[in-house]
Amino acid sequence: MIAINLIPREYIDKQKRAAWGRLGAIAGAVVVLIVGGFSLVIVSRSRSLIGQVRILEARVKQLEEVAKQVDDLEAKKRSIEAKNAVVTTLLTARLDYPKVMEAVVRSLPPNQMWMTSMSTKKSDNAYAVNIAANAVSVDAVIRWLEKLQNTQGFSGVKLGAISSGAQGASFPMTFSYQPQ
Repeated sequence: MIAINLIPREYIDKQKRAAWGRLGAIAGAVVVLIVGGFSLVIVSRSRSLIGQVRILEARVKQLEEVAKQVDDLEAKKRSIEAKNAVVTTLLTARLDYPKVMEAVVRSLPPNQMWMTSMSTKKSDNAYAVNIAANAVSVDAVIRWLEKLQNTQGFSGVKLGAISSGAQGASFPMTFSYQPQ
């Protein structure tokens, strides 16, 4: 059988080129739509992430302010604790000096001895006491020395040179006292 084609070859080629062009345009449009869709997804995701970053940066700024306030409060707390420790030390030490004086006065023989000067110095848990005193007799000094040596809290009792005169005996004495 003989086939005769009455349509010119150029026309068929032109139609094929047009079909391929339409097919290429459709494929290009599909590619553009896919790339555009992915681009839109990426752009919207990046905008969302940028928004989240801004929110997080604002939150970090707030937390930095809170952290600064916490640091300031901790510094104030340390300062107050240091002041409190000083006050506590002063209060406990303030109560020790009257205790030292009371213990020394209680140890004196009544109506036989009097102090002319007394100084104390705190060292560790004990107080170093230096006393200059007068007594009506050397016997009163000896009784006081024995009482200090036998009384709890007193230690290291040392009697200086005793000088006798018309007023009685005068002498220095040093010892340590640890409040009970």
